[in-house]
Amino acid sequence: MPNDDLMGSLVTPQGTSRLRASALQSVRGLVAGMRRSARAIETSVGLSNAQLFLLEQMGSDGPLTVGQLARRLHVRANTVSMTVGKLVERGLARRATPSDDRRRTTVTITAAGRRVLRRAPQPPTTRLLAALDAMPPRDLRALARGLETLTRTMQLDVSRAPLMFEREPGPVANLARRARPAAILLATFGTAIASLA
Repeated sequence: MPNDDLMGSLVTPQGTSRLRASALQSVRGLVAGMRRSARAIETSVGLSNAQLFLLEQMGSDGPLTVGQLARRLHVRANTVSMTVGKLVERGLARRATPSDDRRRTTVTITAAGRRVLRRAPQPPTTRLLAALDAMPPRDLRALARGLETLTRTMQLDVSRAPLMFEREPGPVANLARRARPAAILLATFGTAIASLA
């Protein structure tokens, strides 16, 4: 977080340069810290950040629809559906159709999924949302506006931002994975913060 001296020097070219350096350092630190946390999750429980976050949501709030999970992550339902499919394949979650509404499918955590949750570290997405919730509303609005401006200036399509640290399927996945961690984080931030502010 920039200090008051840094913020007060905004009107000078040197102050702007220091603010830019501070912002860049903060983004780098945030991306690096969240990436380390996501890797630790993959190493310890063999799940991605997104998979563990979805499992955590199912574990705390009971059966949820894919749409409800998508709203919690601020992404499209088809993006969540693919990740849920991976959890179902591994036996950590189960799809069910409630008898009172055959058009709706819910997803529930299994006993195996609960065992994974008990030994798993907290997902970076959960930590990020908790930190955003702890920010004063004024700071959160300023952060949301700043990130929206940044993602727009960088011409990032935040409406198509994938789940954080989730590998994308397809032939360009390897190239995209090397080039986009900061862009994904910023795009995800912009979308998530806009809905909170």
